[in-house]
Amino acid sequence: MHRLHLVAALLLVLLLAGCQAAGPTAPAPPAPGAPAAVPGAQPTPDAAAARLPRPAADVAMPEHLIVSSVAFWDEQHGLLAGTAECPGTCQPMLARTADGGKSWRLLARGGASVRTLSVTGSADVWADAGDCSNGCRGWLLASHDGGATWAEVAGDGAEPSFVAGGTGWALGLTGANLRATHDGGHTWTALEQPCTGQPYDARALSFPTAAKGWLLCSGQPGAGSQAKAVYATTDGGKSWTTAVEVPFTGGVVNGLPRGGYAGGIFFRPDGHGWLWMARGGFFASADGGRNWEGLLLARPESAEVRSAWFLSDTLGWVVRQNMEQGRWELLQTRDGGQSGTLLQSWALPK
Repeated sequence: MHRLHLVAALLLVLLLAGCQAAGPTAPAPPAPGAPAAVPGAQPTPDAAAARLPRPAADVAMPEHLIVSSVAFWDEQHGLLAGTAECPGTCQPMLARTADGGKSWRLLARGGASVRTLSVTGSADVWADAGDCSNGCRGWLLASHDGGATWAEVAGDGAEPSFVAGGTGWALGLTGANLRATHDGGHTWTALEQPCTGQPYDARALSFPTAAKGWLLCSGQPGAGSQAKAVYATTDGGKSWTTAVEVPFTGGVVNGLPRGGYAGGIFFRPDGHGWLWMARGGFFASADGGRNWEGLLLARPESAEVRSAWFLSDTLGWVVRQNMEQGRWELLQTRDGGQSGTLLQSWALPK
């Protein structure tokens, strides 16, 4: 059991750090209203192709899997991203379900590791993918056939959140440079983001509509605690208001504790939202992120949520890293995250 906890801790460090620890200093953000620059030289077609997931028909799902993200188009059809067979040879992979997550078919493997999925319509997907094999970089990828084939649409992007019509938002690789697109990610416009000038970095985005969105910001972590804040916009990210702010010296503010490291958020158009943490809990809000309630699906440093996607205020899917059982789990909830039914599990690497 001690060995499983050690492996889980190492995996958690990798998932949280991503490429940020070794990443280059972020460039200054463009002026608001200006196109966001893509850093570095434009890739050659061969280099871009090497980063794309490749079809993997008739290949069985791996037994050992690190799950990074899950997203669902409807109650039956969803996509899951992860990394298989680590340690040893790490193989990025994507899988698709057509029965609500009960079974999965390996869809693609290889390329850069996909960290976050955002789906719209019935087959559109955007994903941020990273590679730290030779200097950390991140790319924004898109698929319009349910994840079967992919194209690179931006040379820098993280935490994508898209709505219908190709309108979306993303952060820079280091959590800076909030930007918006209206053509599926091919061109971008820089936006001011409220984390700038405070002891926070932008951590995650969630835009359920073209106007309404939420931004999770986090401070320097230490001793299991971290300052964190949630901001809301009603004009597509042009302006922001504070929903809740928890300082490092604070305890619990409106139900949200300083304990735990900010992981991600997911919001519905009516203001129902969910927030998850590493070394912390899983929380729900019914009023646009102002007040929060702890949910029982997570237990700090025992069973922690890593990704979530909700189709309604009650129906959703949750990825959980269960350190006690030594496995990654996919659960379906029908009560907004208070409880869940285990659909699938994958063993932690041995």
